[in-house]
Amino acid sequence: MKDVKMRRLRARFPIIAFLTLIFSLGLPQSFPVLAQDPTDWQESATGLSVYQNDEGKTSGLGFVVQARNWPFLSLRGGVEDAGFRSALAGPIGIELGLIKLSDCFSATLTSRTLDWAHNEMTFNSGMDDQLTLWASRISPALLIQSSSDSLRLLAGDVTGNNFDGSAVTPRPVGPAYPKYAAYIGGGNLQIETLGTSGIPLSLDENWLLLWYGDYSHFLDTKKPLSYTGYAWEFAGLPHHTEAYQADAPLLLVFQNTPTTIKHSDEGGIELSFTSAAGSVTLLPLLGRDHPNAGETEIWSGGLPSDILQKAQWWADHLCSYPGSVNETYVYNETTDTAIITEDIDFLTVCSEGTAFAPIPPMLSIVKDELNVTFSGPITDGNLNTEFGPSLGIEDTQTYSWSVSGLKRYTDARRTIINTGQAPLELEQELIAETAKIINAGHYAPWIFSDNVPRGYTRGDIYWLNPADVLSHLAEVAEVLTDTLRAQFLDHIQIERSVYPPEDVFNLPLDEGTVRTGFSVSGEEVYDQWLDHRPDVFLEDVPLYNLDSLSRYYDLTGGIPSSQVWQRALEVLDGDMREQDWATFYWFAGFEDRREAVINANQHFSGLVGFIRLAEMAEDIAAESLGRALLAKAAVLRLGMARYPRHLYSANLVELPPEPDWQVRYTAGRYIGNLFNYDWTGPNDDLRQVAVINQFEVSLHDHTAFGYWIENYTEGYTSAHLTAYWNLSPELARFLTDHADQDVEIYINKVEALFPQWYVAFAEGALGVEHNLSHPIDSFQIFMAKALIQQENPQKLAAYVDIPWLNEGDLFYIHKLAETIRAYRGVAWDDTVSLSGAPGDRTIHLAWRVYTPLPSGTTWQIDYDRPTGDQPSPITGILSPTRTYSLTGLTNYTWYTVTVSAMSDGSALLTSNVVAMWPTDILVYLPLVLKAW
Repeated sequence: MKDVKMRRLRARFPIIAFLTLIFSLGLPQSFPVLAQDPTDWQESATGLSVYQNDEGKTSGLGFVVQARNWPFLSLRGGVEDAGFRSALAGPIGIELGLIKLSDCFSATLTSRTLDWAHNEMTFNSGMDDQLTLWASRISPALLIQSSSDSLRLLAGDVTGNNFDGSAVTPRPVGPAYPKYAAYIGGGNLQIETLGTSGIPLSLDENWLLLWYGDYSHFLDTKKPLSYTGYAWEFAGLPHHTEAYQADAPLLLVFQNTPTTIKHSDEGGIELSFTSAAGSVTLLPLLGRDHPNAGETEIWSGGLPSDILQKAQWWADHLCSYPGSVNETYVYNETTDTAIITEDIDFLTVCSEGTAFAPIPPMLSIVKDELNVTFSGPITDGNLNTEFGPSLGIEDTQTYSWSVSGLKRYTDARRTIINTGQAPLELEQELIAETAKIINAGHYAPWIFSDNVPRGYTRGDIYWLNPADVLSHLAEVAEVLTDTLRAQFLDHIQIERSVYPPEDVFNLPLDEGTVRTGFSVSGEEVYDQWLDHRPDVFLEDVPLYNLDSLSRYYDLTGGIPSSQVWQRALEVLDGDMREQDWATFYWFAGFEDRREAVINANQHFSGLVGFIRLAEMAEDIAAESLGRALLAKAAVLRLGMARYPRHLYSANLVELPPEPDWQVRYTAGRYIGNLFNYDWTGPNDDLRQVAVINQFEVSLHDHTAFGYWIENYTEGYTSAHLTAYWNLSPELARFLTDHADQDVEIYINKVEALFPQWYVAFAEGALGVEHNLSHPIDSFQIFMAKALIQQENPQKLAAYVDIPWLNEGDLFYIHKLAETIRAYRGVAWDDTVSLSGAPGDRTIHLAWRVYTPLPSGTTWQIDYDRPTGDQPSPITGILSPTRTYSLTGLTNYTWYTVTVSAMSDGSALLTSNVVAMWPTDILVYLPLVLKAW
C-alpha cells in the first residue's frame, strides 16, 4: 500500500531520561548485553508460520487465522454437545468465516513475512487483486490491507451450535450473518439491522461495530471446561445450566470509510468503498469475554455506554497498528536491575489517533506481584485476551520495564548451619543407599510402567536426562560426611565425565545397572518406548541442564572449561529461539516437555545455572544477558501461578453455586482428577497451566487428559502431577516470596484429597486405567512441603516413607538428604537463619546473620498462637543480640516464629520460619523407619 508505511513515533516522555535515572547509581557497572544475538532469536522465529502445523494456522492475541484459499478466522472458546448425558465439551473454537475480496472465488497464499511477534500474509486472487493480513502477538486486532474497493468479512460456511434452554444441537454447516451494525453518523449513534440490500453509510468517526444478537451461531460457557469431555469420558458440565448462546462484538477501524454495508450472498458482510479499502483493523471488542446473545440483542435499541466508550477508545488507539517489536536487554549490577526495552514498529491506519504500545500480556498479569517498574504511565485497554490483559503505554513507540532484586535467587546458596542433629536411623539409611549407588556404578534410566502387562509404555522414564541424575546426586552429596562423601564425589565426577549433560540429553536405555524392585527392561521394552512415547525423549540439550552443571561445579569447586562454556552459550541460544513475545513461552511444537508448568520450572532453574556458569567463566556480557532474561523467566513462572486467579478477576470464569459442583458434574466419569469438594472461588482453583502456545492457554490438574490423547499407541500415558516437578531450591524461594498463596493451593488440595500422598505404591487415582500413582507425585509434593511450606523435619521424616526400588531410587535418597538437611538446620547464606529449642512454656531462640547490617538496626520477633509474657511482635531488640527466650507460652501448642532485622520500620531481612512445641516432657523418641 503506497499510503501505508512504517512510522516511528516520538515519545512524549523521554525514555533516555528513564534509563539515565535507572543507571545513575552505577553507570560504570551497567553492561549492554553483547554475548549472544537476541535480535536473531526474534527475527528468525518461525513458530507463527502456517506451515508449522497440519491445520495451516497462525494466531494473534485475538484471532486464530487459518490459511485456506482466503484467511479463515476463528475465536478461542465455544462449546458443543459431548455426545453423552447432555454434557458440554470444549473449548472447540468459534468459527467466524473468511476475509476475502468480493467476486473472487479463491486465492493463494503467495508471500509471508514473520518473526516472534507477527505474521504478515499476502493472498493473491490471480486477478491483480491481493489482500494482506497481519496477525500480531502484540495486538488483539488483525490488520487487513487491500487496494480493492470492496471487502467481504466473515464469509463462507461455518460450524456452530444452537441452544434451546435445555439441549445443545449442532447447527447445519453454512453461512452466518452479523445482525447489527453501529456507528456514529450525523452526530448521533446509528444502529442498523443488516440485510441483503446495501445500507448507505455516512460515518462521522472511523469505526463500525458488528454483532450477531439472536443470529448467533455459537455457544459458550464461563464455567471451567477442564472437566468436560466426550462420550468416552461419560460426564461433564450439563447443558441446561451452563451453556448459553453467545456473541462476539467485532470492531472495524478504517483508513478509508466504507460507503455501504450489506449481508454478503456467501455469509458475513460486504463493505463497499469509493476507491481502495486501504487498511482496516478488526478487533474482538470484548476480547475473550463472549456475552450472552440475549443481552446483545437488546443493544439494537442503543449501545450500553461502556460499550460505546470502549469502541471509541479502541478506534482511536488502533489508528497506529503495532506490527512488530524488537526487544533489548540491559542489566545494572549496582542496583541489581534487569531492564528490558520494547521498540515497536507501527503501521499507520488512520491519520489521527493515539499510539498505544502494548505490554506483553503475561507481564500485565504479574506486574504488581513482581514490582515491575515501567518508563511511563500504564493505560488499561479494558480488554482481556486468552493470554492476559491489554495494557500499554500511550503516545510512544519505545518503553522499558525493569525488575530488581533477582540476584537473591542466583547468588545465594543454601547452607547447613548445624543447629540440630538428624536421628541416627536417617543418617544410617542415607549411608546405606549411597553406598549402593557407589557400588553399582552407572545406572540405566528407570523405566516405570504402571499398566503391565497390558502395555509397557503407560508410565514414565525417570533419570533419562543425565542432568536429572547429577542434580539429585549433588543435593545428596552436600549432606554426606567424611570418607563416604569423597567416594560419592568420585562417583559423581565419573558420571559427569562419561555422560556430560552439556552434550548428552537422553541416556542409553541399555547401558548400566538395571534398578531392581519395580522396573522393566529388555530390548522389546526399549523398542516400545522409543516407538510409542516420543514425548518422553528430549530432542536437544535443554537449558535446564546448565542448572545441574552449576551445582556440580559448586560441589566440586571446579570451573567450566572454555569448551563447556561455549556449549552453555549454544544451549542458551537454542533455548531462547521460538519464544513468543506475548507470553515468554514457546510456540507450539518448540517446547521441551509437553506440560507447560514443568517447562517453566526448568527454564527458570536453567537460567539460574547459566548465570552461575557465566560468573565462573568470567563472561560479564553473558552473565548480564542471563540476568536480564531471568526477569522474563520470573514473569513466566509467576504468571503461570497467577493465571487461574487472573481469569476470575477478568470475569472469564463463573463457578456453579454449589461448592461440590466438580464432583457432582463428573460423577460416573472414569478419568480421575484432583477432585475439589469445596470450589467456591479463585483460591480453590488448583489447576495449573498445562498447555500454552500461540493458540491457547489451557488449565488442568494433572497430565493425562483428552487433549493429549491422539491415539492409544503414541503419547498415551497415565497421569501424574505437574506443579512442582523440577522444583529447585531457588525456584521455591522465588515462588514463596512472590506467589506463596498461589503455589500452596495445589499442595493443600492434593493433601486434602490424598492424605496418604507420600506413600510408595499408592493406588493410581488420577487419569485413566492405571495401577499406581507415579513416583514423581510423592517426590514433588515432598519437595514442595520441604522447600515452600518449610515443613518441620519430624513430618518430613514420615513423608520419606520407603523406596520404590531396591537400589538407586534417587527420589528416595533425595528425600532422605532433604530431611537430614532440615534436622541439621538450613539457611540461605544471604539472610538470617533461625533455630529454636523447646522448654516448659518456653521457646529458646538463636539466630545467625550472614550479611552485614547497617547501624541502628534492631530485631523484631513475630510469633503466632496463644500470647506469652510478651505479645507479638516483640520489637526494639538491640542489634548485637543473637538469642532470645519466649516465655509464658502454652505447652503442647505449635508456635511459628520469625525474626526480622528492622530499620526505619521496614524489614531488611527476615529469617526462616521455625515451628516449635513448648513442653515440660523432654523425652527423645527414636524415629522408626520402615524396612524395604
